Amino acid sequence: METAEVDYLIIGAGMAGTVLHRFLQHDSVAILDPRPAGYKIGESIIPEHFLHPELRQLVPKAKQLPSYAPKFGVMFVCDGSVASFPLPAHGADAAMHVARSELEALMHQEWQTPVVRERVTDVQLSDRIVVTDQRQYKVRRQIIDCSGPAMVVARHCAQIDRLWPVWARWAYLDIEAIQDDAFWSHLRNNDMEYRRFDVPNGQLLPAEEDPDWRPSRNTILTQIAPGIWTWQIPLYDHAILSFGVVSRHGMPTEEDLFAAATKHAAPHYRLRRRSPSEHWLDRIHTRGNFARMANPIATDDYILLADAAGFADPVYSVGTGLAVNKAIELASVLNEEGWNPTTRDRYIADHTQLFDRAFKAFDTWYTGEVMTNDAAAREVQSGFLMGTAFQVGIAQQYSRVLADAGPAQLEGEGEVPGRHQIDPTATPLTEAVRDLLTLSAEQTLAGWQLTGAYRTPTEVQHRWSRDGMPELVVNTSFDPANTRYYRRIGDISLSFMNLWDREYPMDASCVALFDALEDRIAAATDAWHALAQATH
Repeated sequence: METAEVDYLIIGAGMAGTVLHRFLQHDSVAILDPRPAGYKIGESIIPEHFLHPELRQLVPKAKQLPSYAPKFGVMFVCDGSVASFPLPAHGADAAMHVARSELEALMHQEWQTPVVRERVTDVQLSDRIVVTDQRQYKVRRQIIDCSGPAMVVARHCAQIDRLWPVWARWAYLDIEAIQDDAFWSHLRNNDMEYRRFDVPNGQLLPAEEDPDWRPSRNTILTQIAPGIWTWQIPLYDHAILSFGVVSRHGMPTEEDLFAAATKHAAPHYRLRRRSPSEHWLDRIHTRGNFARMANPIATDDYILLADAAGFADPVYSVGTGLAVNKAIELASVLNEEGWNPTTRDRYIADHTQLFDRAFKAFDTWYTGEVMTNDAAAREVQSGFLMGTAFQVGIAQQYSRVLADAGPAQLEGEGEVPGRHQIDPTATPLTEAVRDLLTLSAEQTLAGWQLTGAYRTPTEVQHRWSRDGMPELVVNTSFDPANTRYYRRIGDISLSFMNLWDREYPMDASCVALFDALEDRIAAATDAWHALAQATH
């Protein structure tokens, strides 16, 4: 059998693999996929998917794809009430409903992704050999699995833990008519409470009817029984509806699926079943026991990324956002530091925390605590309409998972908050900053860990992480007269970047970090100036 040698081998040319290949700055990389841009579920795209400028450039062409439909937000329906999660104005332009196959094909075309159409048949980890249906690959560095729920590498090399039993059945229905006013009439006629999620405050607040709000431009998630929910996602300029049933009580039957569509379809839709054919839009799709997690998710030899490491549920529509942004982060790590025990352990810890938060969010939706917990039920009855307390819990978990969907890096400060995106071509300065700050071997300072440092045209930028806090990006500048700053050490200033939807949640731990930074920088100002001059 023919043998090819590469430094990195990427398995899967979906969202994660395609983006990783685009950002990984290395000449010896192969990306394998037997059926690139094939059918996949996951048609609700969050703004964070297109956060990086490279992906943002794709938005105009993505909006021209046949399956495109605008997305205003997400709505949860449960126990006589509706919780609406509108997208902020600065994010709505990059949100959309679109077929994954079309979006991935667009990415491949625009980036000229050299996908090798081969199927992996074996992984021999001891020798870092990947065997396909046509040849074998000797991998000099790491095998990176981006195969999604197929979990190709984990099936060969790791333990796969089943998280919980869960099954899904879905189909596509023609939308014959849309009447958004019927949504408000349905709420009034059924005495349903309507609430909107206030992103900055993390709260669901009572809201009035809004004739300008288009319910048909939303992903809709409805809990129809404990452990059973439906999704509704409009596609093709709202001509076709993706409708699915997910259950923890066994595979929904075809009758269950269409009965749920009849009873629980949003009131503003009039739907019709499509005629069966072999086209993906005309088939009924199923997936069973798909909530799984690989252990370990990374070793010296392989790295499992996004759904190939752990896949729970499509409930929050954040899968592609997570895949894209974690792929960019991984590429930055490999470009800057390479794969070593430190970066490996940090990767595992970061993803373990991410999966834990996501799984808790899914559990909030599935357990229906308000329907089984007496104390919660009494609280609802005494102070709210039935379902409100449950939806407040969903809101809190949902907002956290949305935060995780974006990259850890942040952008913007002061009056123009936004997220910072690391330029993968930036000059890495992590070791230099670590030495100037005289950090411990663990790279910690005041309980924070240094996770990276880079040059920008005007600053030295360093990133810090701490359990329970969003990643904090600190800018060290050398011209305070022309720089907004939080702390000043002579002619060196320190500022920090806000989150995209609110100010950074500064607390005592953040103040302690800046106190420590101020002391360490004051003790080595000449060296910091020398570092700044060396980066320009």
